[in-house]
Amino acid sequence: MVDRMVSLCQYYVRVVRFTELRQHYEFGLVNHALCAALQELLKEYLILVAQLEYQFAASKLNLQEFSFLIEKNTIITGLVQKFWYYVQPAMHTLRALYELVEAVESSSKNGKSASRGGALLNVLHAYANAASGEQYASKKSSVPYLEMLEKWIYQGVVQDPYSEFMVEERPNRPYYDDSYWEKRFLKREQHILSFLSDKEEELSKDVQHINKNKLDSMLSLSLVTSTANTDDYKDDLACQMMNCSALDEVLNVISIDGTDKGIKSKALEQTSILTGLETFALSYKVEWPLNIVFSRKTLTKYRWLFRHLFLYKTAERELNAAWVCHQGTKGFQVHHAFALDFSLRFRMLHFIQSLQHFLVNDVVENCWHSFKENMRQVKTVEDVLRIHDRFLDTCIKLFVLNDPHLLKLLTRSVATCTKFARYIKACCPPTFACADA
Repeated sequence: MVDRMVSLCQYYVRVVRFTELRQHYEFGLVNHALCAALQELLKEYLILVAQLEYQFAASKLNLQEFSFLIEKNTIITGLVQKFWYYVQPAMHTLRALYELVEAVESSSKNGKSASRGGALLNVLHAYANAASGEQYASKKSSVPYLEMLEKWIYQGVVQDPYSEFMVEERPNRPYYDDSYWEKRFLKREQHILSFLSDKEEELSKDVQHINKNKLDSMLSLSLVTSTANTDDYKDDLACQMMNCSALDEVLNVISIDGTDKGIKSKALEQTSILTGLETFALSYKVEWPLNIVFSRKTLTKYRWLFRHLFLYKTAERELNAAWVCHQGTKGFQVHHAFALDFSLRFRMLHFIQSLQHFLVNDVVENCWHSFKENMRQVKTVEDVLRIHDRFLDTCIKLFVLNDPHLLKLLTRSVATCTKFARYIKACCPPTFACADA
């Protein structure tokens, strides 16, 4: 047992040496963030050591008394077992950190670039679901990289002092033709985050094959690296996999309420073939007294709205991916063969984007503005409940969720767009998809 406890010290020393080396400036921002996260976790271990040392000192054992205890083998064995019990949580965490450090060092043997930036984050993400300590380290380490990504997406700026980002800028080379962007910005393959597309790949699986813990980890990472990071209640949000599609959930409730007793979708009996994209939803944990306003019925209405917006956004992403495939055909002089597909894809994309614009800007935004104005006049909790219900009911009505026939037509149209986009991607040869890259 003593030998097993000695390994705890070995784990600690290994992690400390790693942080002392990697916190030097030349290792980059991602390594700096990783070292800061590891040092934060090591503080908990040092606090445990201080507490155990205090307990030992409080027992007032001098050397003579300690020698007597050694002779009493049963007593010293009990002390060791008690100590072993206290260090179990620290043993689990430090072993996980030790394995993570070893994995990073092993990847470093492939080259210096493999131990920094996006390449390092890919290694961390591979171990993110192994232990809570590694999840914490992965989240904290990704913050500098995702800040670079945010500036690149929203401002077109590459702020990368240590060459860790997936895009390299060459600002001092003027180009005056249509190849300006391709030559000014180059792609660093080794620093592309592999887990940016993991969410879509995971949700594309059949629902029974989806790793919900992996989705929760991705959701938590997304929240930490977004504007929601300042929200005190962000940890109450979680992923939820439903047992039916968004359409079936609404139609089932409508049929129970008696609005249209003749409606029942066949998909309710075929949940095994549904994918994660069709069953994905968000759940929210509400404590007292907020659950007075955010009741189970209210959260169900929010879930309805989210699931349909998510469905429409999925269709838009599929059509955009089909557009990428079409772009790859430019160099093959086959535009005439795809002319009808181009036109149909353009019309479908225009339809989906117009639908989302109406629902988000004209429905949700306007209803939310009216809701805030009405909330300024409330005097009782009953007024809050009434105004909140009216806000949700108005959104549901304008989303046509209370009209089963229109809802089925709309859902069928969106599903047709999604199927067409996937058909285009399946028919386009791989050379078309990458020719324009």
